[in-house]
Formats: sequence, structure tokens, C-alpha cells
Amino acid sequence: MAAPMESSSSNEKKKPLQEKRGPDAHIADHNINSACLRESKISLDCIARNNFADNARCEPEFQNYRNCKKFWTKVQWRRFWKGQRPTLPLPEDREQAKKDYADIMEKVLASSPQAELSPETGVPFTFRYVDPDVK
Repeated sequence: MAAPMESSSSNEKKKPLQEKRGPDAHIADHNINSACLRESKISLDCIARNNFADNARCEPEFQNYRNCKKFWTKVQWRRFWKGQRPTLPLPEDREQAKKDYADIMEKVLASSPQAELSPETGVPFTFRYVDPDVK
């Protein structure tokens, strides 16, 4: 009888990959992978403040999140076609990227509905997080 063949997914083959990437390689760093975490938090906090009942009250926050996603998606595509990597700028480079891609920001804000004002302040969000509990 022939000796059993060793499977291709043996631990010996996986070990060097784990050493290369580190022990927590499977854990996503959301700060790096998502530029709109703050806007997402604003939206979710608004829904929670309204007891998950009246989502219409949170339309400015939702629009802010949509604008953020639209902006960073367009930035990623532009960087992809230029051959720049990573396509999404790192968190420490995002403020500069907002300045560098101001033309995209203007187009996104111009094409969005007029629900860009924060209900608390009346100021456009423009992808900034303002904690409503902190005055």
C-alpha cells in the first residue's frame, strides 16, 4: 500500500507566510482600509439618538457619509489609474489628499442634495467628525 500523500495545505507551508505577515495578519485595520469611519459613526450615532425610529432626521448625516464614500472612491480610482499605491492614502496623508483632490471634493459636494448641513451647527460636514455630545 502506498504512503498517504501530504496535503498541500500543511502547516509547514503556512508557517512561513504567517511569520512574514505577523500573527494578527487576519485582523483588518479599519483606520487604514476605510476613510469614512468617522462619518459612519456620525450616522450610527444619529440613528441611536433617534431610537432607531425616524431615519429622516438623520438624512444630513447619511448624505455626509455618501459624499465621503463617493469622494474617496473617486480618489482611489484616480490614484489607481496613475499607478499610485496604495490607492487609498494612509490616514496620516488623508488631509493632504483632500487638498490635492479638491477638484473631486467640489464636484461631489456640488452634485449632492442640499442636505449637507449639520443640524446642530448649520455648517457643512465636509467629512469632519464633530461629536454631538461634546459642546
